[in-house]
Amino acid sequence: MIIIQLLIFLVQFFLFISNPVQNFDRFTILISALMTLVCFILSIFQRNKTEIKNNNFSVILFFFVMSYIISFQIPLEIAFGNTALLQYRFIFDVTIVNKMVCFSGLILDVFIIGVTFGYLKRSNSTQIRPDNKIIKKFNIKPLFYIIVLCFLIFALNLDSSYVSGGHGSVKFEGIGFSFYTIFSRLSIIYIAMVLFNNQINNSNGRGIKDFFKLFNKSYLAFLAVTVVIFFLAHNRVFVILTLTPFLFAFFVFTRKKVRSLLVIAIFLSLSIFATLFKLYGIDNILDNDLSIGSNYAIAKSYFPFTAELANSIYSQTILFSKWYHEDFLIYGYSFFIGILRIFPGLAGYLAVDPMQYDTAVIATRLSSTTYGVGTTTIADVLVNFDFLGSILVIFYLGYIFSKKEMQVYASHTKITSYIIYFSITSFVLFIPRASLNDLFATIFFNLLFVSIYPYLFRMKTMNNKI
Repeated sequence: MIIIQLLIFLVQFFLFISNPVQNFDRFTILISALMTLVCFILSIFQRNKTEIKNNNFSVILFFFVMSYIISFQIPLEIAFGNTALLQYRFIFDVTIVNKMVCFSGLILDVFIIGVTFGYLKRSNSTQIRPDNKIIKKFNIKPLFYIIVLCFLIFALNLDSSYVSGGHGSVKFEGIGFSFYTIFSRLSIIYIAMVLFNNQINNSNGRGIKDFFKLFNKSYLAFLAVTVVIFFLAHNRVFVILTLTPFLFAFFVFTRKKVRSLLVIAIFLSLSIFATLFKLYGIDNILDNDLSIGSNYAIAKSYFPFTAELANSIYSQTILFSKWYHEDFLIYGYSFFIGILRIFPGLAGYLAVDPMQYDTAVIATRLSSTTYGVGTTTIADVLVNFDFLGSILVIFYLGYIFSKKEMQVYASHTKITSYIIYFSITSFVLFIPRASLNDLFATIFFNLLFVSIYPYLFRMKTMNNKI
């Protein structure tokens, strides 16, 4: 499989270097999209040779599908006749689209090659030997009490006008925001420790009731209240950040097997909900009969419910154009700020100008729009690490995704594997349209916390429900 994927990579690379800067070329865009899809399908065949066959509620699947939509939907639509999209803010520089599409395909191929390489390296890394079986467990009570404290400080410092549909007009910042950040990170650690403490050899027959029994009822209440708060604020981002680690933990614990097509159907259903939620808010989501009004630009797309996600290509064309025409680079500055974000609030305290490191801010200012245009992982790694560096970073990202996913589905594994995996799940629905630096900051914070924790609170050899 990996040989064919490498051949696809070489063809994509040839397309990238040989394709002239010009208007949309239907053949280039179509062949790049098809080859990238074939590369992904081959990785599924390789996945089915591993122990996680049919465990398809996967960070890899979500990352790839979202990145694929961002990279190809709008270019394919325009190349096949939907030129009305050119009248709206979908493409910043039409002359570089062919090059950018080839580069996007190239990067996604590299990600999938990294994933496949991780599958091939599974034999020595996914499982602890039975004679070294884990017997010590974390004392989770102290962590739970810290979570309670963080939740209360977060909740008590919320602006009531923000909760009343204020997202976008009332800032969510200050103490409340900082303690939500800590709460969300500690929540990931809590979930990781709970699953680590409940590793058993035979996972068959574990259902949703068994899963919920693992967690303290107050913690479940905190999750529910947090979700309600952000729903009322019309903020879908923090709803997803809060819930996705818990949802992925369910699939890891129960070993629930689902088909890839079903997961994609779930993703598309969530996309419809998320799009309507963003446009109309939770209160009015059903008022328009699940349709998008013609006054919205995404309604011009052949596939409007994924067009809001696909529109992230606008910022990607901005940053790619800046890189291609002017050799624009920020030399990893985004990731330096990510290191500072290991400690919540530190980057803000230093008051570094976002125009120096934040590719979303850079793209917005270059576009001269009155709203934030965001960024994408593909564009972000490109302007941070240049062509070769971005290939290495994305290859390693794919490798880590597959390696950690196999480890958390093993009979026994290390706490660090749970920490890294559930940190990834928290951001997996945002990574394709964001910088990786927030993900790295969360992973490093959580690993640092869990490495110190046993020295503060001794490990136990007994079951622990909280």
